[in-house]
Amino acid sequence: MIVRPRRFLDLEMPPEFLESWLTPLGHFFVPNHMHEHSTLDADAWSLSIGGEVDKPYVLTLERLSKLESHTVTNTLECAGNGRGFQRPRVPGIQWLRGGLQKTVSIRTILAMRRWRMP
Repeated sequence: MIVRPRRFLDLEMPPEFLESWLTPLGHFFVPNHMHEHSTLDADAWSLSIGGEVDKPYVLTLERLSKLESHTVTNTLECAGNGRGFQRPRVPGIQWLRGGLQKTVSIRTILAMRRWRMP
């Protein structure tokens, strides 16, 4: 992975991995503009769902990992992709060209509680 910049963890996929329609998971770009935790306590991690739902709730990582997952092929691109080629140079991380994940559908998570309709 190409490190861009060193202030936060921003990683760009090397162009030689653009051999397929699917990005290898180990080469998936990482845009990060904030400090990250040095460790993650999986037992303490949680996702809070609130707002326009009948009853707010919290999912633990263990419970989230047990939900049905889906594989979706789509395009996810950093908005700054190609910024390093622009002249005159523009501010921001100088991504070049390298900017399929298994995930739980947000629909699955939100269906666990009914949305309140306005």
